[in-house]
Amino acid sequence: MGLRIDPSIFPKPGFDEVVARTEETRTIVLGSGLFWCADALYRMLSGIVSVRPGYAGGPKASATFEAVNGGHSDHVFVVELVYEPAKITLGQILQVFFSIAHDPTLRERNGSGPARAQRSVIYYTTGAQRAAALDYISRLKHAGVYDSLILTDVSPLASFFEAEPLHHDYVAKHPRQHHVRMVSLPKLSKLKKLFPQLLKPAHAG
Repeated sequence: MGLRIDPSIFPKPGFDEVVARTEETRTIVLGSGLFWCADALYRMLSGIVSVRPGYAGGPKASATFEAVNGGHSDHVFVVELVYEPAKITLGQILQVFFSIAHDPTLRERNGSGPARAQRSVIYYTTGAQRAAALDYISRLKHAGVYDSLILTDVSPLASFFEAEPLHHDYVAKHPRQHHVRMVSLPKLSKLKKLFPQLLKPAHAG
């Protein structure tokens, strides 16, 4: 990743969503490369109610791992997050997204699979999410965090198709798989080191 600063001093967001009730939840969909790693990362965070790997950006007919991974679809590998903004803010989720989950300066090269399926995307479901994401990207650019331009697409969520059961919690089920060992596990270790305050108790320490 072309970071110019240490992730431990990664800029914080300038503003965040307004929370009316402590029990309310929000949904956002993020694409940062093959979804196995992102699925595992966000499952570790306190305030995340559910994580579902899946596909976005194309029709239902081509929303399969075989089609997407084979480069025969316009879909992006994504994860759908349902979160409680009173417990974890969108800004904190985006800090993890930009500092650990992937390299946002590589729009179509965040993994070993097909380029388009690996591109960096934020699919928002509310206007506040869009505003917060765009503001944070602007702050990262102003701070010169990366050595290249941030290329993350920020778009409204049109559709999301859940991935096959095999891909849910894949890292925990397949710790010896090559991609998991080489890509996912190092990122999980980095998350524990850099953002221990965001972790669920089961993953702390």
